[in-house]
Amino acid sequence: MNKDLYGADNIDSYLGDGVYVTFDGYNIWLLANNKDYPTDRICLDPSVIQALIRFAERMGGK
Repeated sequence: MNKDLYGADNIDSYLGDGVYVTFDGYNIWLLANNKDYPTDRICLDPSVIQALIRFAERMGGK
C-alpha cells in the first residue's frame, strides 16, 4: 500500500477532472491537479462525507 503526504497508509484513486482522492484511515482527502504535489487539498471527515452523500442523493445521485 502507498503512503500519503502525511506518511499514513492509504488508497489512492483518480476521480477525473484533475481530482485525486486518498484515505488516511479516518478522513478522505481530495487533492487537486496532482496527487504528489497538489495545488489544493480538502479534508473530509466522516460527518462531512455523510453530508456530501446526502447532497448527492438529493441531486439524484445513487
